[in-house]
Amino acid sequence: MSQCAPECLIISEYLEGGGNDRAFELYNCGASYLRLTDLNVCVVRDSSTSCSSNAPLAQEVLREGETLTVCDPRSVLPGLAGACDIPNADVASFDGNDRLMLWVDVDGDGVFTDEDVIVDALGVVDLPPADDDAWRLKLFSRCDPTPFGGEGPYDILDYFRLIEDFEVGPRVVDPVAGFGRAPRPGCVD
Repeated sequence: MSQCAPECLIISEYLEGGGNDRAFELYNCGASYLRLTDLNVCVVRDSSTSCSSNAPLAQEVLREGETLTVCDPRSVLPGLAGACDIPNADVASFDGNDRLMLWVDVDGDGVFTDEDVIVDALGVVDLPPADDDAWRLKLFSRCDPTPFGGEGPYDILDYFRLIEDFEVGPRVVDPVAGFGRAPRPGCVD
């Protein structure tokens, strides 16, 4: 069993497109392959301060520069099923104020505890964003590969580039087009 966090594994894409059109992507930004057997991803819902839904990563190895996509299998978004590596309706059923956490199960019990290690997070794990709809109906792509440990101040735009805001109008970009590709560095265009 692994006792430490991987060199560099981040949440690299986030899609909350309404209904069941939800997915996120993990990216190995390190220089070597990663064994994922002790890694889990969870969603922390609404005002909760711990994992509401959790899933171990089923794929054993993620090579350097590769991505792994988790999606809600009930999605009707064209192309999402084909871009999905791990269909999981529990952890991919987040909404605009739920946080995602990638963690190492150090004690091997399958439940996130203080002994376990947060690898990366989208949001502050024990604090929902001030705006309940902060990430609702949005597509974000990672632009800063620095992992976020899930604590302290968090502004999503320090780590992600907003690709599409679906509340503003009709979809301009194909929301699935970026899945399966390495994120583009640099948060300022």
